[in-house]
Amino acid sequence: MSARVLGFLLCLGLLGVGGGYAGQRVLGADDPPASFAALPVPAASPSYPVNEYDVRPDPGVAPLPADVALERMTLREAGERVSISAPRSWLRVAVEPGAAWNFSRPDNPIPTYLLRVTLLGGQRISTSVASGARIAALRAAERDGNMEAVTVEAETEDGFVATYLQDGYRRVLMERYSTLGTTTAQVGVAVTGREVDRTGMADLLEHVLASARH
Repeated sequence: MSARVLGFLLCLGLLGVGGGYAGQRVLGADDPPASFAALPVPAASPSYPVNEYDVRPDPGVAPLPADVALERMTLREAGERVSISAPRSWLRVAVEPGAAWNFSRPDNPIPTYLLRVTLLGGQRISTSVASGARIAALRAAERDGNMEAVTVEAETEDGFVATYLQDGYRRVLMERYSTLGTTTAQVGVAVTGREVDRTGMADLLEHVLASARH
């Protein structure tokens, strides 16, 4: 894996999961997609000492539904292109660095839910490497004080589910990657939301990732 690709994934980690809506993104070549719906978390006795956090209440917006209306669109930026099905009425914003786009409902307060699509061109990398780089970005953000209580709930060959605290809000992140046909291009799809959005997040992630074409 080249230093450029690794750096790109790490930068997107800090930009994507840490940014607001104004700045409004795991990867499988042949592996079957995995569903992140209703993933169980094994019970474990807490180690001592146990950190306590002040968690702010989520905005009282209805949970993300599992039947968001999608439409096919082509995303272009810096010579990169990907065709996907994305939420029809959501605001789309290009994110630097590289080819990445965030989608959010313009009428929702911060923080509710957010979709990110990232196109990785050039050198093909494995799902485990891409997922590991993104998890490393979360850990780095925690060490730097940009988020707290980072917990990786589940990992598969093409992605992961994690939770963290940012600005006092508890956030859920579901992220997966896929290779686009026989090309070297790969697409990453991530959905960030609240605990109440998990079902809708898993459904949206599955449909957007499956729709991706180069």
